[in-house]
Parts: sequence; C-alpha cells; structure tokens
Amino acid sequence: MGGLLTGPVALVRALGLLASRPRLAMLALVPAVIAFFISIGAIAAAAAYSDDLFALLVREPEGGLLRWLWQAGWIVTLLGSALILLVAVPWLVMLVGLPLCEPLVARVDVELGGPPAADGSLIADILDSLRGTATLLAIGIAGSILLFLLGLVPGLGLLTAPFVAFVWTPLFVAFDLLDSPLVRRGLRFGDRFRVVTANPVAALSLGLVTAPLLGLPFLNLFGLPLAVVAGVVALHGLERDGRVTIPTRRSAQQR
Repeated sequence: MGGLLTGPVALVRALGLLASRPRLAMLALVPAVIAFFISIGAIAAAAAYSDDLFALLVREPEGGLLRWLWQAGWIVTLLGSALILLVAVPWLVMLVGLPLCEPLVARVDVELGGPPAADGSLIADILDSLRGTATLLAIGIAGSILLFLLGLVPGLGLLTAPFVAFVWTPLFVAFDLLDSPLVRRGLRFGDRFRVVTANPVAALSLGLVTAPLLGLPFLNLFGLPLAVVAGVVALHGLERDGRVTIPTRRSAQQR
C-alpha cells in the first residue's frame, strides 16, 4: 500500500477495524468529545466576532454603491473566516486530541503486529507525542502565517490559499498521525521527519483524506479515532511494502 492510494486504503481498513472492534473506538471517546467542542467553539467564535471585526474596520455606509461594496466585503470576510476555520481547526484538534489518543494508537499498533508496550512506556509516549505535536504545530502554524502574508500580495493569494489547504496542512496532519506509532518504535524527531519526507505522496494522500475528519464539527466525533487508526494502518502498510525501514525500539534509542 503506497502512493496515492495510501490514504483511502488506510481509511477503509481503519473503518473496518473500528466497526469490528467497538472497544477501540471507546479508547478515543474523550479525545473525540474534546475535538468536537474545540471545533464548535472555533465556529462560534468566528461567527460571533467576524462581523464585529469587519464593522469595526469598515463603517457601514447608509446606502448607494458604497453600501453594496460594503456588503460584498462583508461576504468576503465571512468566506475568509470559513477558510481560516477549515485550515485552523485541524491544528487545534491535533494539539489537544491526538496526544490523548495514545492508548488507542498503542492498542491498534499491537494488534497489527507492532512493538508491544513496555511497562511504564505509555506516559512517556504521550509526553513524547505531545512534544512532537507541539513542534509540528509551531512549524506548521509559522509556515501558514508566512503563506498567509504572501497571499496578501496581489495574485499570490490564488496560489498560496490552495497550497495551504491542499498541501501544507494535509502533510502536517499526516506527519502528526504517523508520529505516534513512530514514537512507539523509539524514533527521534529527525528520524520520524525523514520517514514522512521519504514518502511525500503517501503522506499527502493520508493527510488529504483525514484532515476533514479532524476539522469538521460532528464529523470529528467519529473522524478523530478513524484518522488516528488510519495513521497506524498506513504506517504498517508502508512497512510491509518496504517503503519504511524502522529499527527496533532498543537500537533506535541507542542511536
């Protein structure tokens, strides 16, 4: 399993695992509920304050052509807020929800033939995953801000907005989904980064099919555990195909 089909195939297999083993989904119940309320809160904040921000920056004219232009600007602001939410909410869900899914990652990984959990390793893996997630988010958000600023240049916005939505964000989503099972194999951040960069098409495929599952309200109640399991399944597929060679946990820690 690799290339463009990595994401869809992993998602279908993850759905089968969760459907046949309901206890796996229960392990992600709390993180999924948290992800749901994060997305609802972000939408509520955008709906509540985008109008106020636009009205504060641009006073509403009384009538005529200026009022039509003002209304057009208001619509553009709402559409911009929706795009920002589409890009930003997955980052928030990744920061809070994914580290809490470590028990689910460990259970699925072991069931698929991954390394068994060592005594006391779960807390260490959660902390390592949290550090990795924070690092990824710092890089990803910094890049997103830079691309947003570049998008303010006339003409560049038509290039940067699709790049952020369909390349930049999905790649980081895939990196974060693969990060937890790679942490369980004892790989350091640089080694984990090289696993993803060595398989860019597979990572992009995984990110494109899972990013909407993390960012859309209601859907992420079920989408978070599905995306997490898909990440583990995708890594096992890459290992079977010989696209990823991972040392044992002990040898990796001795590096």
